[in-house]
Amino acid sequence: MGNDKIQLELEQRLQEDPDNALLNDILTRLAAMQDRLRVERKKMQRKKTFVQIEAAEQSVQAALMSLALFSANKK
Repeated sequence: MGNDKIQLELEQRLQEDPDNALLNDILTRLAAMQDRLRVERKKMQRKKTFVQIEAAEQSVQAALMSLALFSANKK
């Protein structure tokens, strides 16, 4: 399944989620991921690992912002 197809399916499922249970679940999971990444970033890491952790953290941040925009447009 391509990324575009996954994105469209997720958007459709979020649109059809009347009580925002799916959105809230995704936000909770992303926040937990972000917390774990922040903890890992504070540990001593090799430079390459540190850069990968930062990139992952930025990806999670982007996902959170995208979902916030989606949520604002849904209202």
